[in-house]
Amino acid sequence: MITYKLLRIREGKLFPLFVDYRKELTPQKWLEAEMGELLDENHVRSRLGPLSRRPGWHSCIVPFTDWIGKKGPNGQLL
Repeated sequence: MITYKLLRIREGKLFPLFVDYRKELTPQKWLEAEMGELLDENHVRSRLGPLSRRPGWHSCIVPFTDWIGKKGPNGQLL
């Protein structure tokens, strides 16, 4: 099965989008899913503020997302 993971590229290096966003990811290396820093029993720290605790890697089967990103006045992604 092929899945796609959305990541941020900064200075040619890969980083998660929101949780643990300063932790560099190494390509071609097996990575164990980790929990972000817990703020309380149900929330983790992120660059967006508290997010619901949802452990594990999140990916999808198509290389597209319409729920993340900047949207124009008509609701379409920019």
